Amino acid sequence: MLISTVSVKRPVFAGVVSTVILVFGLISLTRLEVRQYPDVEAPVVSVSTNYRGASAAIVDAEVTKRLLDRLSGIEGIRTIESTSNDGSSRINIEFNLNRDLDLAAADVRDQISRARDDLPLDADEPIVRKASSDASPVMWLSLTSDRLDNLELTDFASRRLEERISLIDGVSRVRIGGERRYAIRIWLDPIAMAARGVTVADITQRIESENLELPSGRLESSLRELSVRSLTRLQNPDEFKRLVIRQTPTGPVRLADVAEIALDAEDDRTDF
Repeated sequence: MLISTVSVKRPVFAGVVSTVILVFGLISLTRLEVRQYPDVEAPVVSVSTNYRGASAAIVDAEVTKRLLDRLSGIEGIRTIESTSNDGSSRINIEFNLNRDLDLAAADVRDQISRARDDLPLDADEPIVRKASSDASPVMWLSLTSDRLDNLELTDFASRRLEERISLIDGVSRVRIGGERRYAIRIWLDPIAMAARGVTVADITQRIESENLELPSGRLESSLRELSVRSLTRLQNPDEFKRLVIRQTPTGPVRLADVAEIALDAEDDRTDF
């Protein structure tokens, strides 16, 4: 009754109030966001595992299925999708909307740590992310150079750019597409190996036993204490070439006698 009485006694005031309400309504209408479906982001955790050199069938049997056996018992899972490719396994786990994403990721990491002993020794450590592994990148940055090759560009991006970009607010993940990382490549000569009685297992065992760094203790005196570090890792192709594989009556058989060694890309096949 009060509003109607005031409107009748003061029509100008009532008209001004109506006009103000209409203007605010039109402004709000132009700024109101309308969606057919609500903007709800489901909690998703992804698990990525690399198993270099393995076919898709081996990756599926030795990595993906063993991880799924552990992950399927986690509380609050809505769907699980897995993909096994040559050398890599991808698992996406979608949880119910009422599931806390941080707690879900912690449960996934706990189960992954328990399943680590079931995975092949040559498989890389599984990487757990709070996002889908199939998510499309928001931005691609292209690097070109007239002085650096692909190996040097990858090294530059890995050491100088990757960490800095990952620290930018809002960046979830940084991936280097088409990367070619430095590695020592060894091409074995089967004819030379047969002539010298050397097997692949012999070469692998010698590289694993020699290319490592062990604790060397410390030096103590009345005034100071120094930790001793032994630089026993093989650093360049020449050191690999001089590696003795076995001793024979005619002399030592070195790696250079049965193989070609070079500093090259870790893998000629790249994912972009």
